Amino acid sequence: MMADVAALGRALIDAWQASGDDRYLAAGRRAGTAMQNLFLDAESGGFFDIPAQPEPIGYQKFRRLPLTDGAAPSAEAMAVLFMDKLAEATSDDEWRRGLGAALAWGGTRLQSFDEMTASLGMAYDAFINPPVRISVIGRGGEADGLAAAAWKLYEPSRLVERRGAPGDPASAKVCVGATCREGIKDVSSFARVIAELRNGSTTNAGGFVAAP
Repeated sequence: MMADVAALGRALIDAWQASGDDRYLAAGRRAGTAMQNLFLDAESGGFFDIPAQPEPIGYQKFRRLPLTDGAAPSAEAMAVLFMDKLAEATSDDEWRRGLGAALAWGGTRLQSFDEMTASLGMAYDAFINPPVRISVIGRGGEADGLAAAAWKLYEPSRLVERRGAPGDPASAKVCVGATCREGIKDVSSFARVIAELRNGSTTNAGGFVAAP
């Protein structure tokens, strides 16, 4: 089921963010490849709920693009959120192939679903707005404190990245889209820095730089 692969992919990206272990990101790429090869609607965009079958029977005859939330979030929203986060984590827009078309198709049907599409609304937000990326440099207690503060922020689409090695001075680099500020050491300043970057502020405690 597509929803299972999307959920696994999001869990792998979260594990990579929390640990900095690139094996989780490599596994996330494999999940993304499965999403594109097995479920992507190459003609219209979006992701079908089940893979194509050579001789489908019963339910397998009806491949759908499920938009609504139920006991679990919308499978289509989970797919968009995973693939968008994978593209951000790997700096590879190829993972976003089909996402714009999926959201455009879903947008034509939203009025009939009202609050049952809350997860899809989060997918629109993640796809349309510049992503927030927080790179935590260094290892050890101070760097772990910066990472913990980054995780506590209410920024649903934010990505936390661990860089550096033990002994590196602990600091953080915050990017909103292509605009960044580096050299941040105050855990209480993340929300303010993100707001300033998002609003295009020119105040410069740590220095604006172009995103790599």
